[in-house]
Amino acid sequence: MGDEDEVVVRLQAAVADKNRSRVAKVTVKRGSEKIQPVTEVAVGEASRLFATEHDHEIMPDTGTLSVMETELQAFTERVRNHGFLKETKFINVMIPSSASVYADAAPDHLQSTLKKAEEYRSVIRALYEKCGWTVLDLTEDLRENTGIGKLYGLTFDRWTDSGAYVGYRS
Repeated sequence: MGDEDEVVVRLQAAVADKNRSRVAKVTVKRGSEKIQPVTEVAVGEASRLFATEHDHEIMPDTGTLSVMETELQAFTERVRNHGFLKETKFINVMIPSSASVYADAAPDHLQSTLKKAEEYRSVIRALYEKCGWTVLDLTEDLRENTGIGKLYGLTFDRWTDSGAYVGYRS
């Protein structure tokens, strides 16, 4: 990396005897003690690249959830205490990672992370519902529409036009 703090790396991967993936870009940043990748990139079926930017290894503890609930309830009440916003309906849209949508194609070592991500979504869903919010989890709708085209970019969890359309319809 030389003296630079950040470098963009181009990746291409292939599973043995399969087609190569498209080239994907991953940004690598210099950490305080070592070079740390911003994302983990793994190769799944048909040379599909999976990147994760989120760490679901740590579930919020009871104390943290309690603080989150208190803050969410306070926010909801503050908004509803304004006269014309009294009837405001709150909606939380849960957008899954590409690995959650294409879970069948993800490499085996990501399966435990995907399970933890699902548990995390369940906890957060319950928290918002307890505070009177409507929760829309787009995971199933996106999974059901993987046949219409690529829903996510090559590695990052950003929708393509097709993914955005499915999310909009959901």
